[in-house]
Amino acid sequence: MPGIKIQRDIVYAVHDGFELKGDLYAPEGPGPFPALLLIHGGAWQIGSKNQWTSWGPYLAGHGYAAFAISYRLSTPKTPSFMESIWDVKAGIRFLRSCASDLRVDPGRIAGVGLSAGAHLVSMLTLAGDDPRFRGPHEEAAGRESAKLKAAIVVAGVYDLITQWEHDQLHRPMDQMTEKYLGGTPMDARERFYEASPLYHASRQNAEDTRWLIAWGTEDDVVDPESQAKVFATHLKRAGAVVRTATIVGGAHFWLFDSSVEEGPNPYFAEQLLTFLQTWAGWAPHPRL
Repeated sequence: MPGIKIQRDIVYAVHDGFELKGDLYAPEGPGPFPALLLIHGGAWQIGSKNQWTSWGPYLAGHGYAAFAISYRLSTPKTPSFMESIWDVKAGIRFLRSCASDLRVDPGRIAGVGLSAGAHLVSMLTLAGDDPRFRGPHEEAAGRESAKLKAAIVVAGVYDLITQWEHDQLHRPMDQMTEKYLGGTPMDARERFYEASPLYHASRQNAEDTRWLIAWGTEDDVVDPESQAKVFATHLKRAGAVVRTATIVGGAHFWLFDSSVEEGPNPYFAEQLLTFLQTWAGWAPHPRL
């Protein structure tokens, strides 16, 4: 495998005085390399770009630039739905606007996300350019698209009302959707729809997109039957290309069960590379 270059704490945007930082893992060489935007999980409340310290070098070692980003998180008093959308949109726009300096191919950028990160990747892929999510930091015109064409999503939340209902029975002490959206489906129902990737899975939004959707069979945080499987069906109906990967015995955070030294889950690593090279058509740079 080629050598890799790691640049940490790159400030990719400043929103309301908050510095948004990312870590870039890239192959050595001139590029341009296909790129992956890595978005961490943590119920929109915790987690950081450091979740990707195993996956970043692995992906760079196989010819893909990987940019692991941060975004603003929710607290019980400060819901962060729109802020998180604006922040991750800034991440994809940074990759595209600085593509030459970063040695990435602006036409070949996919998103990879776990849990809340999978939700955000899905929102970018289906609604990245939706005017309803235009932030105060965006110019009225002339900005790069924030929409993705390919998504690798793991243990994601795609229907926030269904997740809220699941949490009432299984996670009553952590009402993560309420904290994220600032209300319940009874007093903020439209917001729950607007924040759900499933709601945006129309033919207009999903056609020509490519998806790898993965879940663990023992996930007790997000129910794959009512989330990943239903979402995959809707995407297929809307004209998306969808591949799935089931991790037997996998709990919610199975993606990060291995250590940095051990490397990523070998089965899913193979599935991810196959998806990028075959279904997305993004082989590594030919000079590697």
